Amino acid sequence: RQEIFSTKIYAYGMAGVGMVYRHDVMAKRAVTSAVFGFGIDRSITKNILAEVKYTYMSGRDQATTDPVNYFIPFVNSLNFGVAYQI
Repeated sequence: RQEIFSTKIYAYGMAGVGMVYRHDVMAKRAVTSAVFGFGIDRSITKNILAEVKYTYMSGRDQATTDPVNYFIPFVNSLNFGVAYQI
């Protein structure tokens, strides 16, 4: 987490491992995949924090004659949040 100039807005990056679950009529699978993202946050008051972040979770596929059974979708998300800090 790093302050952007002297604006009291902080930027951060993240990387890790996530678990993707697929449960439908074609397949019931769970796989681990890479997760990357970045965001900014700012304290609005002493106890309230606002945040905007982007997250990308990689999917998985397999070269087969019936790939629909193995496909795990790629996920992109943009999140807005407000948190109460104790």
